[in-house]
Amino acid sequence: MLVSSQCGYTLARHPIVKISHILYMDGLKLYAYNKQQLQSQIELAAAFIRAIHMDFGFEKYAFVTLKAGKIQEESSLVLISYSKSSPLPGEEHSKYLGIHQAATESLVKEQFQTAFKKRLKMILNT
Repeated sequence: MLVSSQCGYTLARHPIVKISHILYMDGLKLYAYNKQQLQSQIELAAAFIRAIHMDFGFEKYAFVTLKAGKIQEESSLVLISYSKSSPLPGEEHSKYLGIHQAATESLVKEQFQTAFKKRLKMILNT
């Protein structure tokens, strides 16, 4: 449904490729070119989830707006059939497998190295 909606983010190097979503075991990430497309994708996903009688989990719903790789300050999105959503607070980032995704590359690298060294130290101490 999301693929056929013609919404999504087109890659600069491959204009034929359009990314609309990534489905994880416990979540869904939507990618859109602008706020209107994102709104449309959210409503489409919500309609599908209602049709299969599942819970959308809006209490954990948040969004991040990036422009040229930098986090932009945004106002909230209003969902037609649900409540108002808010952007992630300034210091928070979305995580996947414990790694921040919308953070700067140096921050991600530093956090990964710290976690790796901590786990390696624990293994070596056994």
